[in-house]
Amino acid sequence: MLPGGLLLFAAVLLMQFMPPGRGFETAIQFACYATIIVGCLLAWRFSSTRVFCLLLVLALALQPISGLSSFAAARVTMALVAVLLPVNFVVFSFLPERGFTLASIPIRLGILVADFVAVGVTGRPYGPAATNVGWSVLSPVNILFAIAFAIFALRLVHYRRPVESGFLWSLLAILLGLLSGNRITATAYLAVAALILCASLVETSYFLAYHDELTGLPSRRAFREHLRSRSEIYSLAAIDVDHFKSFNDRYGHDTGDQVLRMVASRLANVTGGGAAYRVGGEEFAVLFRGKSAQEAFPHLDLLRQEIEASVFRVRTGERRSQGRGSDRRKLTSRTPRRMIRAKSGGIDTNVTISIGVAEANVSTRTVDQVIEAADQALYVSKDSGRNCVTIASHAPMRRFLGRRSRRAAASEGQGSLFRT
Repeated sequence: MLPGGLLLFAAVLLMQFMPPGRGFETAIQFACYATIIVGCLLAWRFSSTRVFCLLLVLALALQPISGLSSFAAARVTMALVAVLLPVNFVVFSFLPERGFTLASIPIRLGILVADFVAVGVTGRPYGPAATNVGWSVLSPVNILFAIAFAIFALRLVHYRRPVESGFLWSLLAILLGLLSGNRITATAYLAVAALILCASLVETSYFLAYHDELTGLPSRRAFREHLRSRSEIYSLAAIDVDHFKSFNDRYGHDTGDQVLRMVASRLANVTGGGAAYRVGGEEFAVLFRGKSAQEAFPHLDLLRQEIEASVFRVRTGERRSQGRGSDRRKLTSRTPRRMIRAKSGGIDTNVTISIGVAEANVSTRTVDQVIEAADQALYVSKDSGRNCVTIASHAPMRRFLGRRSRRAAASEGQGSLFRT
């Protein structure tokens, strides 16, 4: 999420040493157009209609900005451009990504045409003279930019996607350019805004390659790369959602996805410095750097307890088959709660997880051996009744169970989890 901010910070520093001259101004304009063209090609390749349209908006704004002798010479045009930019950023950010399909093109094309007509009607090299362009603290333009920044900040916190970060930093670069009051500086900042949008596309492609789209956790590819780069002491936990297939078949795939997102949200906040990954289906992994399996156990058992205590409501088939109407209105305050639940078809349920944890030691030197040991420990947790944490060790194995006594665990036998 940081490349956009770093690019903008570097641009602000470079602006302090920007040399004057017509030749440099031409180079800035060329760089801006080149960046917009490259960005459009990237947006087309990644099917990002939002970034594609915003780059076209920047190209449209570049025409009046680069053609003005000063912003004060065309107050109407600059005021219109300053209003259109944040409005377009907000509007296009809320439009869903549908790709370049016939269904998605008309509304986007209509917005771009309206922008073109508005700028074309008012745009001219010189207009009514003005001593300033109205950049007071409470000016409508500043208020629009402030609202846009607040919207993008909320979207970034909610979605945590690189493109949302790109929108925020790109709009800030545009604001700095407009505040400069100089066409060369403004053109340079437009080029930076286009570059930030391009960077957000590249970062998005990386994010999709190394993160799971459903849960937001790092994916199997990231897990393998991070694990193979470990040279210090570490422990690895293999985690599986108990009876997930039966749960998925009973309540449907949508509810199953909700379960995976809930479990992933708990895993993302695991204590002890653990890093969580989704490695496939209902399978997850947590990597603890610099911790042994014994040191990681309390954090894993706390995670198991939190997930077991998480309750959420699911809809049964009875609710989907019922119609809405008078039946629901007949329920009064005197109706027993269990009857309301039965008639609505909703039930409260929870899920549990099984965990197997292993560490890198003299018996498990390679990454594959650690994975195998954690996987075998997970099988023991499954065979022991699920909802438990099992530690694999070269010494006699210890099992830690939820809802079960340690005496019962000890009576089940001891043995090594490593294959020979």
